[in-house]
Amino acid sequence: MLLDDTLVERYPPKEILESVAHESSHFTHDDNVKAFVVISAWLVCALGLVHWIGGWAASRWHGRLGFADLASPASLPLVVLILVAAYLVALPFGRAYQRAMVEQRADRFALDLTHDNTSEAMLYVKDMRCYPLMVSSPSPFYRAFRATHPSIEERIGFANAYHPWESSSKPR
Repeated sequence: MLLDDTLVERYPPKEILESVAHESSHFTHDDNVKAFVVISAWLVCALGLVHWIGGWAASRWHGRLGFADLASPASLPLVVLILVAAYLVALPFGRAYQRAMVEQRADRFALDLTHDNTSEAMLYVKDMRCYPLMVSSPSPFYRAFRATHPSIEERIGFANAYHPWESSSKPR
């Protein structure tokens, strides 16, 4: 489990506990192992696309491309183009999965362990103060291609709304 080296200096014990509980979820659910498996499966599929699409393009346009099969060094730009296209198609889905399933689950796990919604929300408020260039509600393009975590706005809203241990509230 990796934690920020300035965590003790910047946060009180309750917020450190929230951070440790959040990171414990990643450890408990083997998120790094799952990510390795998913990325490996994606790579196999992407290389299959290179073989299929690249082979088709080389056989169809061999005169124009300057190579007849993918074994030629001249086919490298085509291989890279197909891999980049596969990456750009898969990236929004992977980012959405990571935000919704991995990070949201870790936030829920931390709240279920500690029942301290205020400390969880304050952790994200202080992140905004420590990183002034962080945008609390990023654009859809940023969310699709860059954001691996829910926005600060979403996380604070979730921390304020999630408390199933109280009999009168229901989780969202």
